[in-house]
Amino acid sequence: MYIINGKTFLDGSFQANKVIHIEGTHIQAVEDNRSSGYQADTLDAEGAYIVPGFVDLQLNGGGGAYFTNDLTEEGVKTIFESHLKYGTTTFLPTLITTSRENIQKGIELTTKLMQDRQFGVLGMHLEGPFFHPAKRGAHPPEHIRQPSDEELDWLIAQGKETIKIITFAPEIFTDVQLAKLQATGWKLAAGHSMATYEQATNSFQKGVNLVTHLYNAMSQLESRAPGLVGAALNHEIWTSIILDGVHVDFAAARLAYRLCPNHLFFISDASFKDAPIRGEHLAGLSIEQHEDGQYYTKEGKLAGSCLSMYEAVVNAVQKVGIPLVAAIELATARPAAVIADDTIGVIKAGVKADLVLLNEDLTLKAVIKDGRICR
Repeated sequence: MYIINGKTFLDGSFQANKVIHIEGTHIQAVEDNRSSGYQADTLDAEGAYIVPGFVDLQLNGGGGAYFTNDLTEEGVKTIFESHLKYGTTTFLPTLITTSRENIQKGIELTTKLMQDRQFGVLGMHLEGPFFHPAKRGAHPPEHIRQPSDEELDWLIAQGKETIKIITFAPEIFTDVQLAKLQATGWKLAAGHSMATYEQATNSFQKGVNLVTHLYNAMSQLESRAPGLVGAALNHEIWTSIILDGVHVDFAAARLAYRLCPNHLFFISDASFKDAPIRGEHLAGLSIEQHEDGQYYTKEGKLAGSCLSMYEAVVNAVQKVGIPLVAAIELATARPAAVIADDTIGVIKAGVKADLVLLNEDLTLKAVIKDGRICR
């Protein structure tokens, strides 16, 4: 298949007069338009933006399935397909705070699926269970726990090749325990934390290299106590943000982009995309949908988002004022760089043909996964 007449996202800019040649599941070449000689199997982009498939490093659920509860291939397939139609082509299924038995099951399932990237699975994001109880958010309190050397050794043995990101409260870890985690090569993310500015800064120096969902479930920025928010904004460290206008006000997102434009990236933290879920869910927590369309626990805490990465990009441009080129980077190449994977988030020869076509008004025109048009 050839894709012609689009504005192709290459090396951080949109370039016209390019042709994307797809053979099977991969991009064969990206070349200058010769204006003739293309076979009948041609997709005319009609001036649309052609961008890499979106990369979501924190995706909990969708389509009625929730990873922590539905540790089956069918459950992951449901989540994947619910977000694929919005342009997310690869992701980290995210396991929230849960039992050791469930962590084991999650690792085993993810290991199996990531072998050939079935359903777009890149690895696993383990969010919890080592949190500060005051910042547990919508995580079940009965599974929040202190890190023990024994459990960390077990976790490393089980998940060393599968876990890509682990989110935890760094202030409850010893330096020796942080060193254990750093040796794995995982991205170590501070989140669900009451860390002081000093504690957060110290953890950055000891291997913590990411902050999970800026502003949410962490010590806030105050005049004499800058907290984890202040530390994230004041250091060059990877920082994810949920750009739905609910978890984070767009004005706060604008500030974050101005202060750390080179290290911010989007996540969906989605649990409920296209999923009218009610009642017992989220590992046993009772949730309900409010009039604003969002889901909350009975305590009034947000229980994940209803966001897609596509909507994050549109919000970035239309609500925050981030240039389109930068917004695409924050949803593609930037998260790919976080997990050091140069085979996703880009358009180039040799990578999987995962592409999204956006009309000039940013409406979705098409989604291509593994060389196949799926929307």
